[in-house]
Amino acid sequence: MSTGLLSIRHRAPTPTTVSPTPSTSLSLPRTSAPRMLGGTYRYFVRGKSHAVAQSDFKVEERRKPRLRAYDVLLKKFQYRRALDVAFATKQPAIVVVSLLQELVHRGALVNALSGRDDEHLAPLLTLLVKQVANPRYSGLLVDVANIVLGT
Repeated sequence: MSTGLLSIRHRAPTPTTVSPTPSTSLSLPRTSAPRMLGGTYRYFVRGKSHAVAQSDFKVEERRKPRLRAYDVLLKKFQYRRALDVAFATKQPAIVVVSLLQELVHRGALVNALSGRDDEHLAPLLTLLVKQVANPRYSGLLVDVANIVLGT
């Protein structure tokens, strides 16, 4: 032990006065159905045919909300198309301004606004004219107007 050798000791078994009988053993009761293993089809579909009682509590399933079309395009880094889709689907001003703000945070506002012709600039300019006086949006929209005008 102190020299680094391994010492293994065995404890002497104690004599029991009462021998275990089948009624006092701790074994699990045997069932007639074979044990289902995880990963099998039977394991996966267990309980599907179980009937629901009147007193059972049912948990409602909530679906994950789907992303809007412009959010999907933002995830794909297609900033120009995301802005076009936001205008084409007639989103409220707060949504378009939030999209513009997100483009500013991503550093992609200039890329999203560059190379647009008069057809694609018209909805943006309409938004700028209508909402630039709104104090909530004026700071951002003035910066967007400066980028559009190229000053």
